Amino acid sequence: MFLDEDYQPIYFLAETFEDAKEKLRIYAKSLKRPYEITYDPYTQSLRILDNVKVIHDFSAQLKLKMDELEHALDRLHVNGINFRVIS
Repeated sequence: MFLDEDYQPIYFLAETFEDAKEKLRIYAKSLKRPYEITYDPYTQSLRILDNVKVIHDFSAQLKLKMDELEHALDRLHVNGINFRVIS
């Protein structure tokens, strides 16, 4: 007889895939670790944010992306397209 509760003492139930992703995010945030992790879609890899230089570089890249988004939204507004940001 195989008792998998020795291997995995906690199980999660999710109604949908979106629900499962959200529960996994919440669980991952609860883990205690001295760094953060972010996904890099260009290299399809994880980036460990664990020192000032790495965090500074990440911040600079994020600022560039936010500037691109701001310019794109400004162009929509100039062209008479109204939008509303939904969070």
